[in-house]
Amino acid sequence: MNVMVKWFSMSALLVLSLFAFQANAACIVSAQIVERVLSYDGNTYVYFRPKGALTNSFYYYMRTTSDQIASTAANAQTDRTEVNAYGQATSCPTSGTARYMGDALYIYMIN
Repeated sequence: MNVMVKWFSMSALLVLSLFAFQANAACIVSAQIVERVLSYDGNTYVYFRPKGALTNSFYYYMRTTSDQIASTAANAQTDRTEVNAYGQATSCPTSGTARYMGDALYIYMIN
């Protein structure tokens, strides 16, 4: 019985954390190619371009202090692997050349 209570508690916590994540991740871009990973001023900046873009008319970028996110971005850049990126901006910018996504929440390699 005790195991079941723990299982249900953990399941409920997982579901609630997923809803919390959805509420905070307002800027999500998919199928991006990492173009640059630059570190300065104690931050790492990751720059993306849409997969298949014929021109560099715009790019997304995000800031992080996480070594894990910076490492994932650097590996994706080296391998030319597509990523999905999640930033804390209130919404994804839709105009301008440089489109800031806010502080990085996650970067996932997708292939």
